[in-house]
Amino acid sequence: MKRLLALTLMGASWMLVGARASAQTVAPPESSSRTISNQDLDLLRRDLRAKRKQLIAANLKLTQAEGQGSGRSMTNTVRN
Repeated sequence: MKRLLALTLMGASWMLVGARASAQTVAPPESSSRTISNQDLDLLRRDLRAKRKQLIAANLKLTQAEGQGSGRSMTNTVRN
């Protein structure tokens, strides 16, 4: 019985030491944070606005008169 207990404790300690040793060999993750410049952010915003306008134009059915008469107010409505 004492022999079984001793073997169990030795096995458990071996597992703990092995896990700790392998955890130390793993390299820390590299920092992948990238600073976005104002120019990149402005380009992204323009692209999103253009895509939003395309999506609205594809799904919103207007007559020719409605499309010409409400160009400015439609832009303000979509932004909100």
